[in-house]
Amino acid sequence: MASETVNVILEEERKASEAYRVACDKAQEIIRLAKEKAQADMEEEMKNADERAKAKSAAAEKKATEILAAAAKESQAECMEIVAVGKAKRNETTKAILQAIIPV
Repeated sequence: MASETVNVILEEERKASEAYRVACDKAQEIIRLAKEKAQADMEEEMKNADERAKAKSAAAEKKATEILAAAAKESQAECMEIVAVGKAKRNETTKAILQAIIPV
């Protein structure tokens, strides 16, 4: 009877040991899956952040191009005005020189 009791205790201990091993294996698998998920999430977030940065960069570049185009247009208008004033002054000067040379 004592040996039966010992055998039952040993069997229960073996079952408990096996259950513990299975639980440890499952825990390790859960940890591995959690690490993989965290890595995938991090990579996805980095990809999204990179895409957002590219979009912001493109928007900033577009805005800078618009500002430069507006400045160039304004500059061109100012230059044309300066040229027109210069031509008018040159015409006045030419007219004055001609009047001085050839009295009317």
